[in-house]
Amino acid sequence: MKNLLKSALGTALIVSMIGGLTACFDESSSSPTNPNSTSTLSGIVTDPAISGSKVRLDDLQGNALASILTTDKNGEFAFDFATENLPSSAMVSASGGHDTQTGLDFTGITLKAVVESKYTVVSPLTTLVVEEMEDSDSDYSSTVETIAKRFNLTPSQVVSDPTQDTSLQKLSIQLSMLATALRTDDGFDRVEQLIEENGVVWSDIASEVNSTPDISVTAQARVTELVNELQAIDQIENTLSAQESLEEVNRLSIVNGVTRFLEEQLAFTANDDVTTANIVTLAESLWKANDKQGLASDSLKFANLVRYVFSTAQITTADLESADFELNASMLSNIADIAALNVIDHTIPLGTEEKLTSSDAKRDYFYQSDLSPAYQAIKLFNSVSDDNIIDPTFVNIAKTYAEQGMLDEANVILKSQIAMPFYQAKANLFVGNVLLEQKGSDVAKAYWDTAASILSDYLSSKGYLNMDQADAALIDGLASAYREAGFSSEADATITPVNNFIAENAGAYSVAYYILTFSFSNKAKELVEAAEAANFTEDSVRAAKASIDLFANINEGVGAQSSANKCDGADYFKARTFNYPKIAEYYIRIGDTAGVQATVDKFEGIRAEECTAQQTIAYVDDMASVYGYLGTISDYIDMVNNDTSLTQTYIDRSLSAAAIYQALDLAKTANEADSDNVADAITMVSALYPDDQDASDLASRITYLTNNGINESDPSSYLGLKLLKQNYLEEGAQVFTAAWEIATSDTFINGQLDNGTQLTRYGCSKIARITYQRIDQSLGQSRMNECATILANFETEGATSAVSEAYTYLASDALTTGLDSLAQQAFEKAIAYASLLNDEERVDAVRAALLYPIESGLLATGVDISAITTPLDELTIAFNDTAEYATTQEEIKNAANLGIRTLGAYANVVHGLRAAATEGVLLTDQADTVNAIQTEASALLLEVFALIQTLADADDREDVMNYAFGIGNTANLKWIGIFDTLASLIESMQETESQSLINGYRAELANQILNADAFEGEDLAKIDQDNDGLPDFFTANASAEDIMNSRLIEDSNVDGDNVNDSMDSTPFYAEI
Repeated sequence: MKNLLKSALGTALIVSMIGGLTACFDESSSSPTNPNSTSTLSGIVTDPAISGSKVRLDDLQGNALASILTTDKNGEFAFDFATENLPSSAMVSASGGHDTQTGLDFTGITLKAVVESKYTVVSPLTTLVVEEMEDSDSDYSSTVETIAKRFNLTPSQVVSDPTQDTSLQKLSIQLSMLATALRTDDGFDRVEQLIEENGVVWSDIASEVNSTPDISVTAQARVTELVNELQAIDQIENTLSAQESLEEVNRLSIVNGVTRFLEEQLAFTANDDVTTANIVTLAESLWKANDKQGLASDSLKFANLVRYVFSTAQITTADLESADFELNASMLSNIADIAALNVIDHTIPLGTEEKLTSSDAKRDYFYQSDLSPAYQAIKLFNSVSDDNIIDPTFVNIAKTYAEQGMLDEANVILKSQIAMPFYQAKANLFVGNVLLEQKGSDVAKAYWDTAASILSDYLSSKGYLNMDQADAALIDGLASAYREAGFSSEADATITPVNNFIAENAGAYSVAYYILTFSFSNKAKELVEAAEAANFTEDSVRAAKASIDLFANINEGVGAQSSANKCDGADYFKARTFNYPKIAEYYIRIGDTAGVQATVDKFEGIRAEECTAQQTIAYVDDMASVYGYLGTISDYIDMVNNDTSLTQTYIDRSLSAAAIYQALDLAKTANEADSDNVADAITMVSALYPDDQDASDLASRITYLTNNGINESDPSSYLGLKLLKQNYLEEGAQVFTAAWEIATSDTFINGQLDNGTQLTRYGCSKIARITYQRIDQSLGQSRMNECATILANFETEGATSAVSEAYTYLASDALTTGLDSLAQQAFEKAIAYASLLNDEERVDAVRAALLYPIESGLLATGVDISAITTPLDELTIAFNDTAEYATTQEEIKNAANLGIRTLGAYANVVHGLRAAATEGVLLTDQADTVNAIQTEASALLLEVFALIQTLADADDREDVMNYAFGIGNTANLKWIGIFDTLASLIESMQETESQSLINGYRAELANQILNADAFEGEDLAKIDQDNDGLPDFFTANASAEDIMNSRLIEDSNVDGDNVNDSMDSTPFYAEI
């Protein structure tokens, strides 16, 4: 927002304003001022009336003279002053709001007026006066005359209320339509320039707009669209009253909007008089239902209402071609109540009485502002009306609003923004889930009931037999929500379609049915993981068990398969058998022994059939852990030995799988019988991989003596870790010592010359870390130091990439064992060796070397930040060198991919810094560091896209862009948080890429924006606008106790301008 500085307005203007205002406001110059008297400066913001506009009263230096006001439904405002404090000169600016009659959204638009009396009209014409004054340094009176001549008006008309004059009303609306089309391109400032150069010849204005490079493509297209609408307004007879002309403008906008929607989104054009008349009938019905108020034909308001009507009234294009077309007025009863999203312009200063003095106040402000993720996501779809693209995003927006306690806004989304029944049901489910914690089960149930009703109608229309994987997942999710909240009968009713499906399909194999089992498997897995995260609370285990039971039940309906080439055409149950190990694993993870046993019984029963046994031999070894859990490994071994269907290969595999559990049973009896039993157990496991000279066998021995990779969950825990978890500490320590001896042997080390990950992450540093965490801290640290000595020797023989990998994971593990100095040394070596590599190999090594140590707590050791940022700078230089000499298409694509990988390194650093902040570890210059990284990353991303645009092949361009937008992305660019840059790139693609591709990027970017979280893993906060590592505010669900027990400290200066938020008039905007 421009400051109305003295130098900008000119001395003549100041003098004239002061003189004029003093004369107007001096009610009695001959008598002393009554100290108790008050005066009012009032006015109206009108286009016609603009409601919800934030009105600021400034002096000529741009300083606020009063608290900011919001215009009422009539567009009116009033500033009250003690008479002695009445300003002698002032300027009114009104930002945002919406036109109560035309429906124009003034977000991002500021109207202005010079205060020349105690009642001020703020209109498009008065705004042009101020814009002209600022541009020409002219005085007020002469500028009013200039604007009057420009439009063939009198000076008094320029500053009067346009709603009182037909010609003014028409012109005012036209100017506002043009300004809102240019809201991202300087609004009325741009309009003033265009009018000055072209008059009110709308086609000429459009031509200039389209030939101006700095005006966005979207704005150019919108202005071109507006030409016909603006010209049509010109044709409205001036013999009509101002109100009648306004209603006609609104009628035309609705007709234009409906026509545009049909043509652009439904590819439907009227080809006869009947259809044309029906479209007008539809439009006029909307217009009347909306109390003859208008809607901008391209606005979100208009798109929302039209999509709502088409969905609710179930109108089709075929209906519009019928001579019998009618529109049920009852279907339009909600039209007038559906409001658009109104957002706060965060750059407008708050008044003294409006300061944000609490976390709740800051959160509410943020999520109602143009900074909110919802608003940012919505902006991506301003020109899109494809429900398949928009609806999933609005599902997440509704959920986001609910999470932040903004239920009214969530309800607006639920009622008007989502067209497709599937997504309507999904959104109501998600909002209900959020409200369960916030407001209790009764409130949540109301939303679930809505979801259930919509889902039932949807599936009835679709047909239960046509249910797909997404439908199944939604049903299971809703049933789980009901059940977890104690609504068992509703949960059972929700599952009815599934039961119907099973009843219709059970027995006969179908691919469609089998695919559905994956949805229920995934849901069961999700709830099992949730139960684990909740430390197995009663409710979480009950919900998980219900989901597993459902999965198991559905699996029993998977029919028999048959093939002429197998078992002489006999039936077999391969697909059903495939799921038994997974079902058993889920039951094991929640401790449901009865469920595990029932699954084993089914597995054994179905494999009693000869053909099924032959076709499912590959699944037998998967059940070893299940029998091991039940303590019946001997039964498993008997089953394997007696199974005539198994080939020797599968017998060996199964017995090897069983050996872990035999060894476990043997080791656990060491104290009861023979102290050599642990050694025998180790020998039993080692015998599975018997070659002492084969490094691969030795690596497998380490795995089965400890755990799979770094995963310490029960299914991935093997002999040593299982013993430790079951409190056989001495026996477990003995097994880990055996693993350590293997990991430090020359044979194993020499076998990893190209694999530093195996050497440390899955070898010596892993064993040292677990030793420290579960056995003996001193021994763990000793082993970690010995691991470092091994690496020092490894440097001379190992491949450069392997050495960098090994030091990366040594640094990470050393941090978890309290060896900060060793960790720093290992980190420096990891970076040093990574820097010796070339191209993508170098970038990937640096990324890993930065990410893992930072996530493990490197910053808390006091490492110099330059050790982290310098490698990024070096990678960027290497990219620029590669890009500079890339000439062929292949070289350009390789350079672009290198740039994306380099951005991945930036992302890893930001993610690491934020992860450390979540744990309470902050740099002294955290904000400066992260902001600098984001700035550099934005610049780098633009360079990468410049390269991409030189690729002639569309598939090549798509391949690289997919990584940038997170589709098939391993770079995790979302962690950088440069969403504005990505959004600008979407805009730049309009002329080169397909709309389907662009819409896919919009959807992915919207998802990233809505799910962005500066404090991953911490539910108390998400937002950190200034990147200082402190939450700007806490979430709506955060309790005082949660906050007190957290490491997080609320930021008292969210925009980083060194002004406390409780005193800051622009707490989220540092520029003012």
